Amino acid sequence: MKKIIAFILMTVLLGSIAYANATSSNETSTEVAINLEENYTKVNLEGEFVANEEGMLIFKGETEFAINTDENTLFVGLNGEKITINDLKEGDLVKIVADEKTTRSLPPQSYGYVVIVCDKASEIRPIFGEVKEIENGEGTIALETKDGSYVITVTNDTIITSLNGDKLDMSAIKEDSGFLFYTDILTLSLPAQGVASKIVILDQINAETAKIQNFTVNGKEIAGEVVYENDIALYPVRAIAEAMGFEVKWDDNLQLVTVGTIPMGVGFNIGVNSYNKAKMVPQTLSSAPILVNDARTYVPADFFTTIIGATATVNGNTIDFTINK
Repeated sequence: MKKIIAFILMTVLLGSIAYANATSSNETSTEVAINLEENYTKVNLEGEFVANEEGMLIFKGETEFAINTDENTLFVGLNGEKITINDLKEGDLVKIVADEKTTRSLPPQSYGYVVIVCDKASEIRPIFGEVKEIENGEGTIALETKDGSYVITVTNDTIITSLNGDKLDMSAIKEDSGFLFYTDILTLSLPAQGVASKIVILDQINAETAKIQNFTVNGKEIAGEVVYENDIALYPVRAIAEAMGFEVKWDDNLQLVTVGTIPMGVGFNIGVNSYNKAKMVPQTLSSAPILVNDARTYVPADFFTTIIGATATVNGNTIDFTINK
């Protein structure tokens, strides 16, 4: 790690580092950061702010997308200061640290951990990271990010602040904490390496805040629990489908569930990722149906959106399925 630090400082002095924040000041896009760690579930998006629909933020990138927020979402201003959702203005260029899981709705929706307003006139964008490892050097520290994308050197000249604007020193940087770093030069290597001119330390970013725990149908709360299989949320098909007005039948011998009436119904077997609707070609969804406690069948959200034709809207840790019959 010390060799890495020396390499970074030397390449900066020689001026041989390539400029890496290549997004120009007049471009607006939906860009996904390279995640070198397969188990890292946060992505970076960028877009122009369009509207706030009761906590669901609409952005325009290459396509329109939506970000759901709650009390745990952090909002950061142009200078790394803490702001609120109400400070966002139409047309603002914004970077979002979002959960990689999205709904299959239009527009697609995800959960936002951090929402950062960027300066359209500047090519320098704040970059989000979470500290995986800290290596101490002589008057410097090097931060390796959890996603494996960056190794960032912090020197005595780096400005370090909290989100509230308090001035901090290097000792305030801890493993697992989230931070924004500002630099105008990065190597083109993987991981990218650079020296931070400024660091804003955020509170720890908890992935659990994005997990859906409740569900409603047409705004009405439905009793039941959400279970997770391979980090995919699954929902009780009988409780939700019956709330939508569909009949649900179970064939114990075939481990077969039928939703609706034949010939317009949907049929599927436990453990098989193949959903048959009427005489259409069977469809594969984000997860196969599972049986919990030998009693209840659970399916992914796209069963209700793609197969049944409902609209899914996520608000914090609650998802609402809306259907017009």
